[in-house]
Amino acid sequence: MDATNRNHLTDPDDPALPTVPSVTAHTTVPAVPEYEPGYRPARGPEPEPELASGQPPAPAGGSRRSGSARLSARCAMALGVLGLLLAGVLGALLTRQAATDFSYQVGWRGTPKLSMTVDACLANGGGRHKAYNCYGHGERGTADTVDGSWLLRDAPTRYAPGTVLDVSCSPTGGCVELGTRHALADSAKFLFGLWLCSFVPGSGLVLLSVRRNAPPRRKGLSTPYRVGLAWFAVLPALALVLGLVSLFL
Repeated sequence: MDATNRNHLTDPDDPALPTVPSVTAHTTVPAVPEYEPGYRPARGPEPEPELASGQPPAPAGGSRRSGSARLSARCAMALGVLGLLLAGVLGALLTRQAATDFSYQVGWRGTPKLSMTVDACLANGGGRHKAYNCYGHGERGTADTVDGSWLLRDAPTRYAPGTVLDVSCSPTGGCVELGTRHALADSAKFLFGLWLCSFVPGSGLVLLSVRRNAPPRRKGLSTPYRVGLAWFAVLPALALVLGLVSLFL
């Protein structure tokens, strides 16, 4: 090695230079284990599935809570359907009774107007549903009804004996009291019963037409929805007005 310039190597055996250890002399290669034919290494436990970034781990007992939630939803749906069916049956009965009484009011059924003298009235039911069955008699003339005792069902008040009422009777002797007040009350009951009957198919059509995931195509309500809302809003309102008017006549 040159004494004037130690950065320039001239003699590899110069003792002043640092010795670099041999890499190959100290490197050991691990031995590859030898297995017998048919040997299978034991498998460790299955790794847990990785969760998506930001997704919390599922809580313990979550499946039980989801099952109870589904059961509660099904019970609520069943109760809702049962309520709709009961409302439909009640509406059908109320509509039929009101239509029958109204047909007597306008003369489509029963005899022409007759005069009935009340003999006695008996209470029927109780509370808000209390009504009276009144028995009486009158001259039927040539009308198609029975002679003798007539029956006025579900009278709103207890008439005193001797009260004369305008009635229309069936051939069997059942009578309906005539008058504007009763015609308005029958109309109110008919509209309310019709509203109850139409509530069941109307609700079903609304549930079938709802699209939860579809975006709104245009602003505002469509024509069928407007007609349905008007129908379900006007019928009970009109029935309420007619019922209130009949109470003050």
